[in-house]
Amino acid sequence: MWSQDASWAYYKAVLSKTKLNYLDLVTFDTGETQPDTSKIRLVKELYYNDFEDSLSVNYITTDVKNGRYSFMLDNATFYSPGLPANGKT
Repeated sequence: MWSQDASWAYYKAVLSKTKLNYLDLVTFDTGETQPDTSKIRLVKELYYNDFEDSLSVNYITTDVKNGRYSFMLDNATFYSPGLPANGKT
């Protein structure tokens, strides 16, 4: 236990524990109690791209894991397509 730099939130999180977990270390760094992530679920999908839009020349039919296309990066294209500006696909 790092008593000199610890906050009250960290003391409460590690009291009577013999081993620390990731959330305990985050609590130490932030000084704020962390929520129990085992109860958090993804409720809404923010973005999904299946690379099935074949309009770009970077969509190829070779080296496909599943579906019909994959996106090929080359010297002119360093990144795959990003999120649309309006947040919709």
